Amino acid sequence: MNKGIVTAGHPKTAEAASEVLKAGGNAFDAAISALFSASLVEPALASLGGGGFLMSLPKDSPPVLLDFFVHSPSKAKNLDDIDYRAFICDFGSTQQEFVIGSGTSAVPGYVKGIFEIAERFSSMPMTELIQPAISLLKEGIVITEIQSRIIGVLAPIYLSSTMSDMFESKLEPGTTIKAGEVIHYPDYVDLLETLAIEGEDLFYRGEIAKAIHELSYSGGLITYDDMVSYTAEYRNPLQVEFKKNTVFLNPPPSNGGILIALGLTHLNSINLNQTTQGSAGHIKVIYDALAGLDQLDSEIFSRGDVDLQELTGMYFQTLQNHLQSPNGTTHISIIDNERNAVSVSVSNGEGCGSMIPGTSVMMNNMMGEHDVNPHGLANWHRNTRLSSLMSPSVSVDRDYSLISLGSAGSNRIPTAMLQVLVNLIQYRASVEDAVLHPRLHVHQGNIYLENLPEFTQFVDCFRDCDNTTLFPDRNFYFGGVQAARWSRRNIEGCGDVRRGGAAVFLEWNSIFTH
Repeated sequence: MNKGIVTAGHPKTAEAASEVLKAGGNAFDAAISALFSASLVEPALASLGGGGFLMSLPKDSPPVLLDFFVHSPSKAKNLDDIDYRAFICDFGSTQQEFVIGSGTSAVPGYVKGIFEIAERFSSMPMTELIQPAISLLKEGIVITEIQSRIIGVLAPIYLSSTMSDMFESKLEPGTTIKAGEVIHYPDYVDLLETLAIEGEDLFYRGEIAKAIHELSYSGGLITYDDMVSYTAEYRNPLQVEFKKNTVFLNPPPSNGGILIALGLTHLNSINLNQTTQGSAGHIKVIYDALAGLDQLDSEIFSRGDVDLQELTGMYFQTLQNHLQSPNGTTHISIIDNERNAVSVSVSNGEGCGSMIPGTSVMMNNMMGEHDVNPHGLANWHRNTRLSSLMSPSVSVDRDYSLISLGSAGSNRIPTAMLQVLVNLIQYRASVEDAVLHPRLHVHQGNIYLENLPEFTQFVDCFRDCDNTTLFPDRNFYFGGVQAARWSRRNIEGCGDVRRGGAAVFLEWNSIFTH
C-alpha cells in the first residue's frame, strides 16, 4: 500500500484524497479530488464559485505557488444597479456585518485552479478524480456539528429563497440544517460528470460562463468576457529561513504569507532556546510578535514589488490595523509516497446567496469583503487579482523533512500558522501537540486567549485586563490549522479540533478525526 498523509477540514474531504492515493495517484491528484469533495461537505467554506491558492514542493523540483483566487470584474456599475445587501451575523461573543448579493461576486478561480493542477501535475484522468465526490452525492451529504454551526451563523444566506430547499432544517423548519441531517445537491452529479468530460471550458466559455454572465443582468458585475479572460497565475513563493528550516509562503498580492514571514524573521532575532514551549517566556515573545503584526497596514501589501527587508523595517512602526478577511475558508495538506508536498487553501467568503442556475453552486461574495476589497462596492480596482490572508505553506529542513500546513480563520490565519510553525520547528513538538497547543491572537490592540492549563502563567498576567477575552477551551475563533509532516523516521498529521479537522495516515490505513 502507498504511504502518505492527508489532513483536511472535514473527514470526507480527507477520505476523498486518501482514496486517490490508495488508487496510485499522487498528492496533486489527491488534492483535486479533495477540492471537489470539500465543495460539497464544507458548503459554507468551499465552492466552485470561489477561489484559492496551492503551494507545492514537487519531488526534485522547486516550490510552486498557484494563485487561482478570485479576480475583480472589468466593468463597474452604479451602486443603484448592483444587487447587494448587508446583514449581521451573531458569533455569540461578537457580531459582524457581511455584504452579500449577486453584485458582490468576483470572477471565480476554483475550477480553473483544479484544471491547471491537473494539466501540470496530475497522473490520473479527471473522470476518476471526481468519483469520490460523486459517491458522496449519491449517498447524501451528512452535516457535521461544525458545518451545522457555520451554516447556522450564516442563516440569512442559507435560508434565502434560492437555497432554502437545500439548507433549511427538516427537523426545525425556519432554521438552518442541523447536524446529522442530509443535504442533497440537485444537478451536481451532472455538473461534475460534464466538467470531467468537457473540461474547464464548460465553466469559463460554455453554459456556466453564460449563466454567470446572466446574473449580471439582475445586479451582478461579472461578464462573459471576464470569465473567458480569467487565468490562474504561477508566482514565486516568498521564502524565509527560520532556524534550520526554509519556509515557502504565499507571496504578494496576498498578505498572509508576508505577515508570517515577518513574524518568523522577528523571532529569528530572539534566543528562543532559553524558553520552553508553553512557558511565560515563550508566550511573551509570541505576544510581542503578534502585537507587531497587528500594527501593520494591509494597504502596503497591495503592491506586487514589496520587499521583505523593507517591511521588516516597518514592522513595529505602522499604526493602522488589519480589517477582517473572509471567514469561509478551509485547508488541505497532503504529502505522498514520492514526497510531493501539497498545501491548498480555498475560500468562498461567506457566499453571495445566489446560485449559478442549474448547478447548485453558490458564488462568492469577495467584492463585499472589506479586507480583500477595502475600497468597497462603490470604488474598487477593476480587472485585478484580489488579496487574501490565506497562506498555504510548505517547509523543508536540512534533513529533508517536509511540513505542509495551512489554516482557515480569517485574520487569525497568520497568527495561528506562526504559532504552529514555532511549535514544530523551534520546540520540535509533534504535529498533534503543535496544532492542539493553546493559541492567542492580537487584533486592534485586543488580546484573545484560549484559557487552558498550558497557558496558566500567561493568562494570569492578562486575566484582569479590560482588553483581554478568554475562551474556556480550544475555539473555532482561533482558526483551523491542518498540518502534515514527513521525516525519515515517520509521518505525522493532525486535523485541528477547532474546525472539525481530520487526518488520514495511509501507512496504517487509519483515520483520526476531531
